[in-house]
Amino acid sequence: MKGFIIALQFLTRLPMPAIVVDDAAFARSMRWFPAVGLVIGAAVAGAAWAGALVDHRLGALAALIVWVGVTGALHL
Repeated sequence: MKGFIIALQFLTRLPMPAIVVDDAAFARSMRWFPAVGLVIGAAVAGAAWAGALVDHRLGALAALIVWVGVTGALHL
């Protein structure tokens, strides 16, 4: 679970508990990158779906806002 938290710290702006990370721990956390991507994707898809219930443009805007909010526009 420590690897998942390290991956969340690296790939998102979400507040996480402070963990001291060395090179080996970061390398082990890379196996969690797909799971973190799934969490981010689920949050963005949920926002898009909820916004699209009102209007498709609102769904796109909601998805973009959540994506930028969670990742800090990393690779946007």
